[in-house]
Amino acid sequence: MEIGNLTAFIDSLASLDRKRAADVVLAWFGSGDSWKGGGDVELARLARVVADGRPESAAPLLKAFEQRWLVLNAEKPIRWNVCWLIVAAWNSAGNKEKAREWVMKAYETEVGSEEARERADVGALNIVSELMQVYELTGEGKGYPAMAAAIATKVRKGELTASLPWDYYMHLAALLGTPETRQTVEAKLIDPAGQPRLGVAKILTYVRFAAGGIEAWQAYLDGQVETAAGSPDAQAGWLLARAHADSVVPSVLFPSPLRGKKWLDQALALAASAPVRFQVLDEIVRGHMFVGKYEKATETLDGLGHQFEDEVFAKGVQQLRRDTSRLWIEADLRAERAKAVAADLHAETLKQRLDAARARGDEEAVRRYEALTTE
Repeated sequence: MEIGNLTAFIDSLASLDRKRAADVVLAWFGSGDSWKGGGDVELARLARVVADGRPESAAPLLKAFEQRWLVLNAEKPIRWNVCWLIVAAWNSAGNKEKAREWVMKAYETEVGSEEARERADVGALNIVSELMQVYELTGEGKGYPAMAAAIATKVRKGELTASLPWDYYMHLAALLGTPETRQTVEAKLIDPAGQPRLGVAKILTYVRFAAGGIEAWQAYLDGQVETAAGSPDAQAGWLLARAHADSVVPSVLFPSPLRGKKWLDQALALAASAPVRFQVLDEIVRGHMFVGKYEKATETLDGLGHQFEDEVFAKGVQQLRRDTSRLWIEADLRAERAKAVAADLHAETLKQRLDAARARGDEEAVRRYEALTTE
């Protein structure tokens, strides 16, 4: 069977029976050398299936595929999405060192050259950074200059915005464990017009928290707010950064954008230009969405969204409405599913207790449980 057809078949089989899918791949691998003509994606997908289904038998296949991957990587660097599959396969097979090697290959591919940094999107940088964090390649004293340069590139191109998922900033910050890498990003904190870049400030908040310096960072931001007095937009921008600094205290793993609500309210009162007013609105609305206050998010949009006549910002308001509605619906569906599961568990528990009461001849308990099951 050609490897392309095999991969499609295995993907379908694995969704039904992972062990059986792994057995098929292992039998195919042992039957000849056809795997040697496989591409990086096909081999990575097959390796992941084997490592997940039969981890105890995966090592010989992974070692063989590794040689093919290295050849292909030398010809054309393997992108992060394929490296991720290889990392997962080695990890499932119990070889974390090999997994780490491929995490670093993903890092080199995505940010190791200026050309790569120009090409990579913020999503790819996030995944690579998260993998490096998960596989314990980050920490204080561990800085990655190429990632710092990549962050600076994304800032220059306007791709590192303030509206990314909160964990993007945390993951990117994890690779800035040295003064040099931090300085590269700090240099991008203020734009040529003197306005703070909120996306950069969010990264630096996580950097400071990890280094134990969140209080000093908050004090710095307070000073910037005071220094910007007389420039409403700049002052509002620094207040947004100050609000985010409060959001990660006491824990970066459980942030709440509304912990800094007083700063957001001050920014809203100060913001003068449409771009800054919209950024403040975006932070407030997304803060309400983050903590599940969808009705409050909608009320905020109803109260403030009408002020934006420019087409770009009017579309931004509509996108916020769509995001709020989507998340609200998804939350309601999750709540309904949770209620249904709870009801099923309750019914099953009553049935088990009724059966047990019948088995021991406890007529009073039988009557009680029968009454409950017919309610």
